[in-house]
Amino acid sequence: MRKITILLFIFTLLLGLISCKPAVPTVLEPEDITVQVFSETVVGQVISVHVVLGVELSTLDELLEITLSIASQTYEKHFEMIDGRQFTLRVYLYASEAHFTANNNTYGYHNFNINQTLENPGLSLGTNALKLA
Repeated sequence: MRKITILLFIFTLLLGLISCKPAVPTVLEPEDITVQVFSETVVGQVISVHVVLGVELSTLDELLEITLSIASQTYEKHFEMIDGRQFTLRVYLYASEAHFTANNNTYGYHNFNINQTLENPGLSLGTNALKLA
């Protein structure tokens, strides 16, 4: 009798585990964000890029990802002009054209070092002063 009870319990337990469906994970599709470069200047050894995002962001990770993409594209654009020299790339982020016009740096800025040392050529992270609006 004891063996039958234990077998019935194990069978019921197995049946319960088999019938459980795994939770479907929430998959967030990446959203394409179009940004507008309102100003891009090169003065001396400093490249300044002023970008209007036009969307509301909820995390600093999203903001950082956008900034890294802008920096990479700007670096590639000016690669021949840079030609192994040291530069600073500054990316300023704004929520709207009105904020850009008012010089209200909504999302902060991020500095990147270009060709900082011979051992560290190319684009590298600098000062991160990003913030959420």
